[in-house]
Amino acid sequence: MLPDRGMRLPLAAVLLATAGWLIFGAFAPPLPGYTDIFLFKDAGANLALGNGFTSRLTYGNPTFDRVGYAFYPPGYPFLFGVYSKLVGVGVAQNAAFNTGIAALAHIFGWAALAMGAASMLKRGLLVLVCLTLPLGFSACAYDRPDTLGLALGLGALLLLCQSAAPLRLFFSAILCGVAVVVSPPAGALSALAIVLLWASDRLPPGRDRRWPPFPLIGAPAVAGFLIAPSLAVYLLMQLDPTAITRFLGVLPEPGRFFMALVDGDWRTWSGGLRTQIAAEPARLGIASLAFVLGSGMVFFTLAAMRSRNWSLLIPCGGLVLFVAVPLTISPSQPSYVPIATGLLLALFSIASSRLEGAYATGRSVALVVAFVGMTILNAPTFARILVMNANLGPSLARMRIVISDLQHSEEGERLVAVAPQGYMLFKEAGFDVVNFWPGLDDAENRARIPLFALSFIGSGDALRPQYPPWWNEADYELVYWPHLPQRATVFGREVGNSSITWEHAVYRRRDTSRTAANPR
Repeated sequence: MLPDRGMRLPLAAVLLATAGWLIFGAFAPPLPGYTDIFLFKDAGANLALGNGFTSRLTYGNPTFDRVGYAFYPPGYPFLFGVYSKLVGVGVAQNAAFNTGIAALAHIFGWAALAMGAASMLKRGLLVLVCLTLPLGFSACAYDRPDTLGLALGLGALLLLCQSAAPLRLFFSAILCGVAVVVSPPAGALSALAIVLLWASDRLPPGRDRRWPPFPLIGAPAVAGFLIAPSLAVYLLMQLDPTAITRFLGVLPEPGRFFMALVDGDWRTWSGGLRTQIAAEPARLGIASLAFVLGSGMVFFTLAAMRSRNWSLLIPCGGLVLFVAVPLTISPSQPSYVPIATGLLLALFSIASSRLEGAYATGRSVALVVAFVGMTILNAPTFARILVMNANLGPSLARMRIVISDLQHSEEGERLVAVAPQGYMLFKEAGFDVVNFWPGLDDAENRARIPLFALSFIGSGDALRPQYPPWWNEADYELVYWPHLPQRATVFGREVGNSSITWEHAVYRRRDTSRTAANPR
């Protein structure tokens, strides 16, 4: 069904702006991969390359044997595998995958905001969203399934914007179930948002309802929600009967802080939260979440005071509950906060959209304030990311030349241990890639690897790569060392002190060594 006439021009503008950023993402040098790329994309890349839905980096298996993927629900790596089968495995293809997912989440997020905005402020909201498109695209550069889960959750909520008919709710629940198979936190929070929307409509009793009573919608909703997870479990069992058992071995890890809280161990739980807020991006994420929550609570509180209708305070409790769930269950995981923020903004927009007349302007102002506050908080970080994007092309080209030389010089097993940041570079060149960190504290494992590529990202020192604790330089011979530091520039002038590069320090075990190139 086409959007109403008043929405067509804003929608066309958002789509046009999104297309522009997709083109930018196709030509701008991508950022190096982030730390979780082995966990969420290795199995998909192996599937595309004909090695099955397998990964070396699985829980309890820091070895060289590929086993069936069982670290996380399979939706995201499987989708990446199908995509890579069609377009190939590589740096550019990976960046396009990330950008496409970000575009989907951005369009759905705009649509959810537009549902709650009065017509007088839709143009202003449209301009704000178009100007802040880079934030959405940059946020998806982490090679994690969270942004796709957020997009699915937003899609589920959008289905219920205008009607909560049982059939719509059934399909919305299916999307939530798919989100669980992609990103369990996104699926769970999406389902919680739907429950809160139903509760805010049904409580207090004695007023007009848009949502049917629970007996009419409960069974279809639960059935729809379980379709995708049940299908995923069945298919995994057919491919690898041990996958579910191994997945259950991973399951306690993300919930260990919550279990500590249940057991009364406040210190362990608060330690997880302190670990999260130690990093600047996580602090900004929590601040954005708090800003959106505050805007929603202020709106509903003022609306209740103005109308003397204290039932309008009920959504405030729902918004607080929605924020408390991810922070309580997994306080150490910063990746869940952006999911909660995006869904919270959509939840606020949809829950308040029922209040028409005198509330429309206040609702729109609150939504715009929430969006602007979130944008201002995160803009400096993502501006730095865009500047780094524009400066990474030369280092990417140089590292590809180094890898090409290695392709011609290596014989036998083309095994290389790399940091996650270099995963796609070596994978696209046909090397057999092993994660640099787990399992290599064992000398016997290290003895099987001829090449080691060390990343400079995350070391805290622009001139020194990330050396693991077991590293002994006497055991390795230098093959390549980049010229450092490589600081970002704008119009030829250096900006900032950080150095970011696609280049790696490459070493070869001395018993397989040859002459080093480009030494320090």
